[in-house]
Amino acid sequence: MAQPLAGHVQTVLGPVSPEALGVTLPHEHLLIDFTVMFAEPVGASDKGRARAPVSLENLGWVRQHFNANLDNLRLLDEQVAQDEITLFKRAGGRTVVDPTPRSLARDPLALARIARGTGLNVVMGAGYYVAAAHPPDMDRRTVDDLARELIGDVTVGVGDTGVRSGLIGEIGCTWPWTDNEKKVVRAAVIAQREGGEKTNEIPEI
Repeated sequence: MAQPLAGHVQTVLGPVSPEALGVTLPHEHLLIDFTVMFAEPVGASDKGRARAPVSLENLGWVRQHFNANLDNLRLLDEQVAQDEITLFKRAGGRTVVDPTPRSLARDPLALARIARGTGLNVVMGAGYYVAAAHPPDMDRRTVDDLARELIGDVTVGVGDTGVRSGLIGEIGCTWPWTDNEKKVVRAAVIAQREGGEKTNEIPEI
């Protein structure tokens, strides 16, 4: 049976007390595939840079065109993620919050392995980012469907993994605000209230 969350912080390995959080990185993506935001460069000289690994030679260009380089949009190596976040632990860090949404390759089991391998608290998010990153069936999803999914991610776990989310996010919106983005925000509010006020009221957005 799941442990109650009141007064605790839900990590991928279970609830911990707030006092156990220590120095916290509040927004990090340990693993992510952000290629839905890839913008193909127009100029011929830049097209080669789009598919080159990030290096000291192209770092300045990548910083100016963060979503025009595919390598810069992917963090897919679990061992590299563990090795790099271990440096944070050695510097005194205790907790990492990873709000990577499901549609950007959220990986609950990998996050749990990283937490076990490093001894860090890892808090996983639940939600959907901007419309460009929504899954193909988002038009058919209802606010209630989305809210139930978010509540389930926090209270039961993601799918059949048993790994529970500890926050609602990352939620994203663009301008002009799309109908699906509004649905996601409404669902997030319902899920948040379910953890507090126990109301199913759908907010006006």
